Amino acid sequence: MATGCGFATPQSVLRGSRGTAGNVGLAAFELVPDDAIDDAAHLLATHAHLLA
Repeated sequence: MATGCGFATPQSVLRGSRGTAGNVGLAAFELVPDDAIDDAAHLLATHAHLLA
């Protein structure tokens, strides 16, 4: 999704840096199949009118 700062914001969340996302960091991650990502992108585009 589009943000004002497309790279710095996700990186600060992943690294747990202080900023608008707080000091959370990445605790875990999930692997999902490509079909699930495609389905989620389609859902966002058609129902929320967002392109991801």
